[in-house]
Amino acid sequence: FEMSYDVDPLRQAIAESWPNSLDDSCARREWDWQPHYDLDTMSQDMIQVLRARYGK
Repeated sequence: FEMSYDVDPLRQAIAESWPNSLDDSCARREWDWQPHYDLDTMSQDMIQVLRARYGK
């Protein structure tokens, strides 16, 4: 699988301004927040939704 695309400089600048990771420790501590998805769960959910949407 190969994909080619043109980078939009404005959008690329926005993406490069984001941190590499987010610190959710304050939300976990103060709100007892826990994520519902890890990478595997998120990927499985996305594939399930896309298959249902596109019938594949």
